[in-house]
Amino acid sequence: MALVIVLAVLALIVFAVVGVSRLVSSALASSDAGEGQGSAQSADAGDTGPQPCSPDDLSLALSGAKQSVAAGQAMAFTVSMEYDGEADCTVDAGLTERVVTVHSGSDDIWSSAHCDDAGSRALLFSTGDKDEISVPWNTVRSDKECSSDLPALREGTYYAVVSYAGKSSQRVVFQVTDG
Repeated sequence: MALVIVLAVLALIVFAVVGVSRLVSSALASSDAGEGQGSAQSADAGDTGPQPCSPDDLSLALSGAKQSVAAGQAMAFTVSMEYDGEADCTVDAGLTERVVTVHSGSDDIWSSAHCDDAGSRALLFSTGDKDEISVPWNTVRSDKECSSDLPALREGTYYAVVSYAGKSSQRVVFQVTDG
């Protein structure tokens, strides 16, 4: 968890440095153009740094640490996002945007977006960059209200996916046992 926080802080610092350097460059270009022509503006005058990544340039993958888990035991998913676009861009990769969801048939069992207290996680991507995190699940149900009296999981087959901006990964199928 500490590594995730350190990476998030580093990403924010990189994002800030790139944004500030572009703003300074833009301001200098604008003032240089203004000295000779009075009202001319640089084409970059409105540039505020990297734009949000297009979901089309991102690929998502999800894997589970186990193929079987006892109800009440912890299970971790590995979530990865890779960027293959051309221009640097930003992504909010917090667990309410890059959402891991566990399902049983059409029943939504658990979501990383429910009761998330970590908030946003700003990342700056360049071509080929990949972000990978571990998302724990304690094999219980969740809902948007963070209810604590939800029914226990039953033994059976479940699947998980990670989604971001309308895109989803391949399913990871696993078994939940009675322990």
